[in-house]
Amino acid sequence: YTSPAAQLRYLSHTLTEEAEGQRLEVRQTDGKLLVTSFFQFYRDLPVVRCWNRVENQNDEPFTLEYLSSFACYGMSADTANWAENCRLYIPHNTWHGEFQWRCHTIGELGLSKLNYSSLKRLSYLQAGTWSSSEYLPMAVFEDTAAHNGVFWQIEHNGSWYWEMSDVPFGGLYLQAGGPNSNQHHFWKVLHKGESFESVPVAAGAVHGGFDASIGALTDYRRRIRRPNRDDVQLPVIFNDYMNCLMGDPTEERLYPLIDAAAEAGCEYFVIDAGWYTDNMDGDEDWWPTIGMWEESKRRFPHGLQKVTAHIRERGMIPGLWVELEGMGPDCALTDKLPADWFFQIRGRRVKQHNRYQLDFRNPQVRAYARGVLDRLIADYGVGYFKIDYNINAGVGTDLGCDSPGEGLLDHNRAVLHWLEELFAAYPDLV
Repeated sequence: YTSPAAQLRYLSHTLTEEAEGQRLEVRQTDGKLLVTSFFQFYRDLPVVRCWNRVENQNDEPFTLEYLSSFACYGMSADTANWAENCRLYIPHNTWHGEFQWRCHTIGELGLSKLNYSSLKRLSYLQAGTWSSSEYLPMAVFEDTAAHNGVFWQIEHNGSWYWEMSDVPFGGLYLQAGGPNSNQHHFWKVLHKGESFESVPVAAGAVHGGFDASIGALTDYRRRIRRPNRDDVQLPVIFNDYMNCLMGDPTEERLYPLIDAAAEAGCEYFVIDAGWYTDNMDGDEDWWPTIGMWEESKRRFPHGLQKVTAHIRERGMIPGLWVELEGMGPDCALTDKLPADWFFQIRGRRVKQHNRYQLDFRNPQVRAYARGVLDRLIADYGVGYFKIDYNINAGVGTDLGCDSPGEGLLDHNRAVLHWLEELFAAYPDLV
């Protein structure tokens, strides 16, 4: 129930044939804003990908606080007793506890059917640069009376939000999208002729419950994935971190592991964290120094190149761990770089877990990150990167934008564009 949305009126629509399937575009206006809703369908899949674009056609600036990507009414159309007969499957997610699906009735979650409407919502969200630290950006709704399932996923690597509630004298609705003002410190001022596009949300419906829903969603994910050889060949990858070197590699420790991995039939050997620091006293002491991504002479007195060459000689492809979006305050580069290389809030750099967050909106930052990987590929023959991300830099950056949430969203999109360019340059890179 937002005032701008309630005032929109149908203007026109088009239906076109795309490579994936049909695309429906619906245009609405209130005389000041032009809203275009996109619905991309996929052949032989019960899924549609949705997003919206709003353009300000008025002389006065318009402050956008939220633009949802998907809204659906009549979620419980087949059952009057939705509080007991309808269920939500929520994927709880956390460090060391991923993919913890929980099922509850709508009533158990606290939403009850009242005389008119409840004015209560069931809402789930992530705020910040971790998109899945508490929940995965997806869910499944099941109407047990009709044995129908509806599923959705928010296709975004930053802040997101979805809610479910009831409408007056009716059933349940769902709306989902990216960042908003209330939860994520997002707002954007649109001047005349300027537009904003929401993040994609995929949704679908099946006859059947949770299993049928996840099956259809899996088919859709496989359809939209970037084609790459490693998805087809499924190579065996050995990483030296967990229960092995635990971020403390040296050349003498690596050689026996490399030989054992080769004998076991592994195809990639990944040297995880610690290869870049002379500090041998644990990771808490070397996090503040990351950012140069140069080999440690103490750990590799004969050179890291000799170790990666041995990986190649044993028939495997070398891999390295990096965390490119962070830079430590003790890194030799940090104080030499301009302020606009980093996330900022109210004029101060955002610092979390002894790292500053690099801002990929800046083309110099993207060039720096690409240069690091280009060098590691050229010097060590790296064919695999584990790009880790161990900090949550918060709601975003307010440098050069209207709000922290807008800065974060633009950074998220810039990271994905950077990755697309990387894969275009190195199509066999994993």
